[in-house]
Amino acid sequence: MTGWRGGASISGLAISLFVAGCTVAPSPYTEQEFADWARSDRERMYSSQEALSGPISLYEAMARGIAYNLEHRLKLMEGAVAAGDAKIARFDLLPRLTQTAGYTARDTENASRSKNLATNVTSNEYSASSEKQFATANLSLAWNVLDFGVSWLRARQQADSILVTEERRRKTVQNILQDIRFAYWRAYGAQRLLPKVERLLVEVKNALAQAREAEQQGLQQAQSLEYQVQLLETVRQINAVKKELIFARAELAALMNLPPGMPYVLAAPDDNSAPEIKVPLEKLQQTALFLRPEIREQRYQERITVAETTKTLLRFLPGIEINVDRQYTGNSYTLNQSWVEGGLKLTWNLMNLWGADDKFALAQAKEELVRRQQLALGVAVMTQVNVAWLRFQQAHEDFGFAHEMFGAASRLEEQGNKARSALAESGLEVIRRTTRSVYMELQRDTAMAELQNAAGRLYGSVGFDPVFGAEREWKLAELSVALKAQMTEWDKGNLAVPDEVETPKPTANESADDDIPVLKWITRGFK
Repeated sequence: MTGWRGGASISGLAISLFVAGCTVAPSPYTEQEFADWARSDRERMYSSQEALSGPISLYEAMARGIAYNLEHRLKLMEGAVAAGDAKIARFDLLPRLTQTAGYTARDTENASRSKNLATNVTSNEYSASSEKQFATANLSLAWNVLDFGVSWLRARQQADSILVTEERRRKTVQNILQDIRFAYWRAYGAQRLLPKVERLLVEVKNALAQAREAEQQGLQQAQSLEYQVQLLETVRQINAVKKELIFARAELAALMNLPPGMPYVLAAPDDNSAPEIKVPLEKLQQTALFLRPEIREQRYQERITVAETTKTLLRFLPGIEINVDRQYTGNSYTLNQSWVEGGLKLTWNLMNLWGADDKFALAQAKEELVRRQQLALGVAVMTQVNVAWLRFQQAHEDFGFAHEMFGAASRLEEQGNKARSALAESGLEVIRRTTRSVYMELQRDTAMAELQNAAGRLYGSVGFDPVFGAEREWKLAELSVALKAQMTEWDKGNLAVPDEVETPKPTANESADDDIPVLKWITRGFK
């Protein structure tokens, strides 16, 4: 009894130690570890970048956005991961090659007697067909035809996923270029106007100080207060302009992945003329249906969905498995200790047939859903092109109007400065004219930035790519030159429409909805 209790105590202690070892306690990181990671992450954010060597042109800013923008780097990494998944999926096409080895041992002989079924006599002698200890080995090669078909379709889907990630990368690049184009023109206007704004702000504050001093001395208090109100309103307008200019530079720095607060200088644009669009709207809409990354991505998604339907059909079929085995046993009682065997096996999971109609109908519904999404996306793309076209036309008109207003304000300021007298009351008028001129200049630069943005949005809505080849390692200078050559032609109106794109020729008796039964049924009553 004492021995039993001692054994129970030891067993209880062992169980307690095992349970204690399986207990996992929270292990938070230390504050120093978080601090080290924060410092390391900040260094990695802006590492491996070519240093600024001078004023940044529009095309260098775009090149830096493509090369260093973290969102674009993320899309490149997603493409690399998709390529890796596709490469690994190909290994599923190979047959299974399995090697096993074992060892069998027992303390007594595996002996038995036998009974003669013909005479119903049981032998009194025991015999053994295996040793007490022996080793076994097996090398098996098996290939399932059904699994091969499913794996092949899965590999095709992974390959299409690579193309999907590439189209998403294209879209990311187009968005980056559009944003940089807009931010550059705003930031360049800020670079030109900020010194003027600062000087004007100093003049206004000096005039405001003089007005307050006059008020304290009791000189024309009502006029002095009115003067201060007008000056403070001017300060408010100037600060609003200054805030907008500062934000433009910060936004451009972020798009180029420059550290916050890093000083940089923008080069003057090579051409200040307004961009032009010479291609007809209908041609641009048809080109968008051909080039837009979302359209192409949806096509690949459709092919992936069709492959999924085929996989669903294959799962209803029986599986044929072919296997070849190389066997070995260390049992010396066996006549042939090594041998080769092969077989053919047919397996069919009949439970898969349960609800086969519903599964197939669901797969077909998913295919139809993707096709409807493709049509809806096409309508949305054409609408985006149309809206971008209208915005470009309106931005072109707004820029012309803002340019005329700035010219008139500049001439008015020049004439006022020539004709002004030494009277104190002219001080406010001088500030007003200068403020109006600076504000009109800002409006003109803003209109130019909006026009450039409208042009960029139109290019993006059509799906034009300035550069191709994500697999090429572009140098920053080469990429800048390529961007300049391509986008200069675009701004001149020379949009390279692919030869495959034909101008649509709509007919009176045909509609894009004719292949959709529901829409055909709805519109039947209106014909």
